Amino acid sequence: MKLYVGMDLHSTNVVTQIINEEDSVVYRKKQGCDLYQILKGLEPFQTEIEGIAVESTMPIRLLPKIMERKSRFRPILQSAAHT
Repeated sequence: MKLYVGMDLHSTNVVTQIINEEDSVVYRKKQGCDLYQILKGLEPFQTEIEGIAVESTMPIRLLPKIMERKSRFRPILQSAAHT
């Protein structure tokens, strides 16, 4: 089943939520901005994730680190400042 990740990035925490094709939440977690912990949370779903969208009102500091890991995901960036 295809899964879609949404991340709400703040200066001290990130809320990550995964939904399926039927808009049912299959994972939701609020945690600190620790890249290792964020990726560890996504790991069980990695073969089914179709994309990741990141919403942020601050400069996105984690995104370059995520992309350095040669992720197969192409981010969809959404800034509250530009909506």
